[in-house]
This record gives sequence, C-alpha cells and structure tokens, in this order.
Amino acid sequence: LSKLEDRPVDRKPLASRSLVDELESHANEVVAARGEGLALRVAIDEGEDGARADMTHIDLPLVEEVLDNLLSNACGHAKGVIEVEISVREGRLALSVADDTPEALRRGCDPFFSENKSAEHFGLGLNVSSILCGLHGGALELGNGSTGGARVTATFSTGGDGDETGEL
Repeated sequence: LSKLEDRPVDRKPLASRSLVDELESHANEVVAARGEGLALRVAIDEGEDGARADMTHIDLPLVEEVLDNLLSNACGHAKGVIEVEISVREGRLALSVADDTPEALRRGCDPFFSENKSAEHFGLGLNVSSILCGLHGGALELGNGSTGGARVTATFSTGGDGDETGEL
C-alpha cells in the first residue's frame, strides 16, 4: 500500500463525452462478468446545459481501476440492483456506485476491513480506491443510498497535468 502512494498519475486529454461512454461501457462489462443475476442502472449527470463536449485530462486506467473496485464490491454485496451515476463537470469527474444491501460503511476504507473475509477478498478495494482518488486530486466518500444500501462516490480532478491537488 505504501508503494501505491508513489504511483504516477498519467493524465491524457479525453473529451468528456468519450470519457463517459468509456466508463459506462466499462461498468457494463464488469457487472456482466461479476454480477451474475444483478441489474445495472447507469445515470449520466450532464449538468444544466447538457453539454459534454469539453475536454478532460484524466488517467483513465487509474479511474477504471477505482470503478472496478467499487463495482466488484457492489457485485459481492448487492441483492438485485447496482446503480452507477457518472458526472463530469466543473473540472471534476464523480462516479457513484450504490447497491441495495445493508451497509458497513464506517470502516469501509480501513485496510483489510471486510465483513466477508475469504481467500479471494482481502478487504483492500476501498482503501486502494481512496488512495488512487487522492493521487488524482479527488477523494472517496462513503454513505447511504437514497433508498438504503451503500453508496460510494469517487471524485477525480479533470484538470491538466499541473492540477494534482484538485483545487480548481
């Protein structure tokens, strides 16, 4: 985990529309592969003007790694539905993943925390995701969904190379 904090962030320009399309496709692939019998609902928050033509500067593999962790966690706990919301605006990308299960969120970002320890699951996904979000000028927030269940929101700065802190 300490080496993870030294990981470089390799931001590349990508149109917001392309970013959203890539992330939506990625979410569908992950849930199809790991969420047997689960439904996926994806909502796109386009902002007030509905435009997604602006450019972002994003480390797409890093963002997809975080999305993988959030979706894998949801696939392991959801009873029927996983909801993903993608928002790109005002220099920020926000990914929210919510499931329909009782939550254990207070300790969710602690390393090695898991309610279902197994040989395949070490309880590091949310901790790793939190570190990666921080490297990309964002954060990871845990809470409850509007209808219950867990809701995890990952944010990332979409500014240029010099904007590692996320302050816009």
